[in-house]
Amino acid sequence: MASTNNLKWLDEDTLSTNVARRFAVFCKEDIQDLEKLGVLEPEVYEAAVRRIIEQFESKGKESKA
Repeated sequence: MASTNNLKWLDEDTLSTNVARRFAVFCKEDIQDLEKLGVLEPEVYEAAVRRIIEQFESKGKESKA
């Protein structure tokens, strides 16, 4: 679940593409902002972010092949 208490799943150091790493950094900040505003939908946010990062990573692997 996305929350500032548990963002290990969003560790940019484990990602292989620059765009995925930058997106992960953005999302960490965005999660904190949304949490402060009280409008974070953690399950929806995490599912969407995971899907987007998977796409960035798979495109990165394709371009290296």
